[in-house]
This record gives sequence, C-alpha cells and structure tokens, in this order.
Amino acid sequence: MVSLSQTESEGPTSPILNFLSIDPGDIHQGTAYFEIDIAYNAETGRGEPSLICHWTRDLNRAKLLTLVEEASIDALVVEKYVLYPWMAREQGYSDFPTVKVIGVLEYIADVKGIPIFIQGADIKRKSRRIGERSGFPGAIRMIGTGRQRYRGWDYLASSQHERDAIAHGVWWAFRHPASSIRNKDLHRECKLVRGVK
Repeated sequence: MVSLSQTESEGPTSPILNFLSIDPGDIHQGTAYFEIDIAYNAETGRGEPSLICHWTRDLNRAKLLTLVEEASIDALVVEKYVLYPWMAREQGYSDFPTVKVIGVLEYIADVKGIPIFIQGADIKRKSRRIGERSGFPGAIRMIGTGRQRYRGWDYLASSQHERDAIAHGVWWAFRHPASSIRNKDLHRECKLVRGVK
C-alpha cells in the first residue's frame, strides 16, 4: 500500500488526474468523482487547470466497494474515522462498520496500486470557504451536529455525506502536496466547476 507519508514526501509517480473522494458512514457512503483537467490555451500558450466535480452519490457499502474496485481512478481520498467523546454513548456496542469500510478501501487501494489519502473531518469548514470563494454551487444551511452545529455555506448535493465528500475532494486537490493544482485557487489560477450530471 502507498502510505500517506510516502506520497507526501516522494509524490506520486504520475500525476493524479482523477480520484474518488469518500465520506464513509455506517450505512451511507458519500462519494464524489473529481477530475483535474488541464486545457491548453492557445492565446497564452499555457495549460489552464480546472477541478471538475463530475458527480456525487450516496451509496451503500456494497455499491461503493464495487465502484472502487471497477473504477479507473488514480487515487482515493477518504475521511478518517474518529470516535468523538460526545458520540461515544451513541456508538456503544457498535462493531464500527465505518472503520471496516475504510479498511476495505485501504485493501482495494493496495491491490490496485493507487494511493489512498486519509483526511480528518476538521478540513471541511476550510474546504467550504474555498468552494464559496470559488463560486462553486452552494447554499447557506445548518451544518454539523450537537454542540458543533452552526449556520454556514455548504456545497450543493442531495445528502450531507455527498456534501462532505465534495469538501474532502476540494481540500485534497487544493491543499495536499501530492496534488498538481495545490494552492492554485489562491490566485484564481484554477477553476472549480460542477460537471453536468
């Protein structure tokens, strides 16, 4: 398996141009498919990158794992599972299916020879700021749960798992060292667009 530390220090052997971003859950798995497209501009003589979110889906475990096994992708971006203290009572006696899904995703990535990047949930708020500044389709809504609930801008998608998958994909593409468009949003050198469904 390509570990996160290897990928960060050495970088991928070829550029990551398409990837699945996944927000795993007990039942629902938010999934977003991204492509980094670099179109040649004849006037400037340079490539102009775009980050395209082609689609999002809220999948059950079996459909997600089948998709990941069959998809022609360069990488996986997955939200890390953490048992928060305020959720511990609710998760009592759980066999932690989310953790199992992440383990299977790591295994599939290893077998396919593609990198998997595990990110904390804390990046979502920062990612939403990138999306809002970039003019990506979104809306003001209540976000989070319990004491962590707040009103703010969020990506447009059918479910919160799908919106969180978009957030992870956008954050990885614009902030991870292995991304070919890292920080390109800061000077508007890369467009963030929604593909046609």
